Amino acid sequence: MFIHIIRGLAIGLTATALIGTAAALYAQDWVAVLFGACALGMFASITRLLWNTANRPPAVAGDGGPFHSLSGRLLLALLFGGFIVGSALSVAVDALMATPTSGYGAAALGYGLYGFIAIGLWDVSRRHRVDFARVRGVLPQRRLALRSMTTVVPLLLFSFGTVWIVYYPLSLLSPELVESLLLADDLFAQSADGTIALGPNLLSAGALILLAPITEEVFFRGYLLHRWALTWGVRSSVVATTVVFASLHADPLGALLFGFAMAVIYLKTKSLVLVIACHILNNLLAYSISVGYTVLFEAETAYTVQEFQSEWWMAAIALALSLPWAVRFVRRYWPDETWRLPYN
Repeated sequence: MFIHIIRGLAIGLTATALIGTAAALYAQDWVAVLFGACALGMFASITRLLWNTANRPPAVAGDGGPFHSLSGRLLLALLFGGFIVGSALSVAVDALMATPTSGYGAAALGYGLYGFIAIGLWDVSRRHRVDFARVRGVLPQRRLALRSMTTVVPLLLFSFGTVWIVYYPLSLLSPELVESLLLADDLFAQSADGTIALGPNLLSAGALILLAPITEEVFFRGYLLHRWALTWGVRSSVVATTVVFASLHADPLGALLFGFAMAVIYLKTKSLVLVIACHILNNLLAYSISVGYTVLFEAETAYTVQEFQSEWWMAAIALALSLPWAVRFVRRYWPDETWRLPYN
């Protein structure tokens, strides 16, 4: 059953990219060619990773298998290279588009970043003979899966509350910095006449809701967690991969708890499919709330620093509801060195 879920996610991601590319072509935007090339490369790599490595034996027997020969520095270089490719593609699209605020540049960042990482992971799996079926694991029982997915709600509340802990003091010292880091609205693009820009919004939604969860979980929990656990142990690997994961997000404290929770769920359930599903649900809810606010309330002006500061009370409520759960979750599921890696 789990392979059907993975295949369904891959098909959905492919359909999203194709619809977005078709919309861009219909609007006669040349940048659709770039998205089509990125989509072709990343989907080919993901498909080969999911289908062609299912029955491949590991190259090295024993604990860790092929992860003994896989360098953690190589994985970090792959992550760094993805940011370079994504940023370069985003800058190029914005520079060459007639309207730099069209939304295609923001979408290009995700496709370049995650496309590069996806292709790199396929190549790493091929060269080191990683049995991806063992990384992917199994789909747990329905009750356990539902219980794991309910953690997304307190995780979202905690992330919402901790954003104010990080950025409220910073907004008093440097409002411009907070506006550029946090408040810039890149999630929802509108045309010059105020209508919804279909192409870039579909592409951005596909990257955020599907491509980011799949690629990030495969990279951080599926590969980097296994590699560093062989060097430092399970507990240190969970902490290290979580810190790296959090450092790449705009809400570092919320991402810190989220990354920790995903690592725990993966280690306890041995199911990468489940943590991908949790990540997709998290991003879907966050995206829906953000875009829903813009569409339903017809926000014509940008979200200001003053509005952000005035909503501190909502952050306080979110923290009051989620912090006791977060403390209990961390204390209950702090990793033990006896925990076995899913690959084993």
